[in-house]
Amino acid sequence: GLYHELLREIFGDADLDVEVAYMPLNRAVSMVGSGEMDFTGGFTKDDRTFATHAIYETTYSVLYAADSDLDWSDPASLEGLRIVGPPTIAAEVDFQMTELESRSQAARMLLAGRADAYIDLHELIEDFVETGNVADVDQVTGDSSAMDVNPSDWQITQVDTSRLYILFADN
Repeated sequence: GLYHELLREIFGDADLDVEVAYMPLNRAVSMVGSGEMDFTGGFTKDDRTFATHAIYETTYSVLYAADSDLDWSDPASLEGLRIVGPPTIAAEVDFQMTELESRSQAARMLLAGRADAYIDLHELIEDFVETGNVADVDQVTGDSSAMDVNPSDWQITQVDTSRLYILFADN
């Protein structure tokens, strides 16, 4: 995974004894806080001691009809919109939205006019508009076929960015 690759790159040539331990998040944070571990990773910054640079950054974008007058910089203008997305996205973005069972379900709702916007990872939104493919199989229908998407009918707007940082012990 990501952390194994990072540790290999960081410590690969160093003459250090690096111990990797997998455990529940709360235990890892507690052990870093008490100095029992040196670091753990994958957090948004708060008042604890974090790395200067993010280990992971991702951008969220929204897909909506090109002929709409939506202003994504003004949350008040978005009230009452039906914004849909896949599971876990709502916790990452600052929009009122409905989490659906899959990306394909969200995309199909948008294409059918049953949603005003579809929010997801930027790269996945771009790929969907270009190819009609989503990054999963529809959990409801089992369908994984490409959807008919005309790129000129749709607008993509970046709406949020998430960065994760390594948390270090204070010692």
